[in-house]
Amino acid sequence: MIVIGCRTAVMASVVCLLCGSPTAAESPFGDLAARLVADGLDGAKVGALYSDPRCEFLPAIAQINLKHVEDTAAYRSFLAEKNLAIAQAYFALHRGMLRRFEARTGVPAEIVVAILLVETKCGRERDKAPVLNVLSTIASCADDAAVEKSYEALRPQYPDLTPSEVRRRAQSRGRWAYKELKAFLEWILRQPAQDAFAIRGSWAGALGLPQFMPTALAAYGADGDGDGRVDLSSDTDSVASVCRYLRENGWRPGRAARAQRRVIWRYNHSPLYVDTVLKISERISNP
Repeated sequence: MIVIGCRTAVMASVVCLLCGSPTAAESPFGDLAARLVADGLDGAKVGALYSDPRCEFLPAIAQINLKHVEDTAAYRSFLAEKNLAIAQAYFALHRGMLRRFEARTGVPAEIVVAILLVETKCGRERDKAPVLNVLSTIASCADDAAVEKSYEALRPQYPDLTPSEVRRRAQSRGRWAYKELKAFLEWILRQPAQDAFAIRGSWAGALGLPQFMPTALAAYGADGDGDGRVDLSSDTDSVASVCRYLRENGWRPGRAARAQRRVIWRYNHSPLYVDTVLKISERISNP
């Protein structure tokens, strides 16, 4: 998943946290739903989703965002033997499928498995929060009143912050979340048999084994098993999608190491992430 700057996540998430939970008689996302419909989404379908009792503001998700920082210890832990064993076992189990997509795209299977290990421990760590609720929570809370409350709440902990900085960061995060939410809804509304609330994601709304944001799913999701749909809880679709992402972002066999690093960086804008993925891939290649 593309990493958002820690302080940006803090600003926008505190905005969400201070919006408060709705009462049973109120919709927390009425204005947001209206905006989505104005932007071209089907009014009846959007209304049905946002009137569903499972649709709710998630203060816990906002709190996770508030506390989120890039955890260097967590990255180091992926190089521990128990985690490398997960990657090696996954590689052995899916070797044929992995090599097939490597042959098609030129993306090394070891790199793909390393990414899946860092993102979800190759599917062993599953997300719990509905993506619709996560992205709606973030996208709906960057109004002026919420920004002001956020600044007052943040000031004791972050005395160097200014109101304009809080406003700028909160609004930027809200715009980002709205774009991702719209992409998610455009995708889900094309699949009438799919329960939107069954699609679970991370604190930022990333989903599936490879932790794609909805815009990445729309751009790079691949139907690897040929069943007519893209399912990022599927190993085959996940591998196919990661290969497509890396290939379309410039991965080519034989390119210089610096160029390959840039491609992985496109997946997650963290040098530490890139280093970790490369080290894991080496350990898979040479156990």
